[in-house]
Amino acid sequence: MSDTTMTEEAPATPDTPEPDGVPEEDAPAKERRPRGWLAASVKAVCDRYITGALTLPEGKSLTPHLVAREVQKDEGMDKPPSVGAVSAVFKRWDEYEFAQFSQKPFAFTDYTEKGREKGLQGIIADRRTVRKEERASRKAEDKPETEPQVGGDIVGGDSGPGSDSHVNDPFSTGF
Repeated sequence: MSDTTMTEEAPATPDTPEPDGVPEEDAPAKERRPRGWLAASVKAVCDRYITGALTLPEGKSLTPHLVAREVQKDEGMDKPPSVGAVSAVFKRWDEYEFAQFSQKPFAFTDYTEKGREKGLQGIIADRRTVRKEERASRKAEDKPETEPQVGGDIVGGDSGPGSDSHVNDPFSTGF
C-alpha cells in the first residue's frame, strides 16, 4: 500500500466501485423511482392504446411483455421492468375491476365502465374506505361487550359497610 494521492479521479464505470469505495449495490439507487411509478407508466401505455396513439400489428395484444417494452422506451430505461411486475399491475387492476383483460394471451383489452367513471385513484380511494370500515367492524366484533355491573358484591350493592351480608360469610371477621 502506498500513500500516494491521485490528482485526477477516473470516472466510475458500472463494473467498478464508486470513487469513495462503496460498491454500487450498497450505494443509493440512482434510478430509484417513487411508489406507484410502474402503475402510472403502465396506465400511460394503456391510455395510448385506447386512444389509438399506440397501434399494434395485426394479431398482437397488449400483453405485459409488450407493455414492459413500451415503459422502457417511455422512461428511457436500460432494461424494461419485469414482465411479472407488469402482470401484477394488471392483476391488481382486474381485482379492482378497473380494467378488462383477455386470458389467452393475458392482455389488456379496455377499461371497465367503473374504471372510466371513477379512475384508478377513485377506485383505490373507495377500496381504502371499505377496508377501513371492515377493519373497524371486525374490531368492534372482537371487542367483548362488558358493561359495568351495578349492584351485587362488585360495585356498591349489598356488601358495603353497614350491611348484613357478612353474617353468613365464613371468612368474615364480623366487622
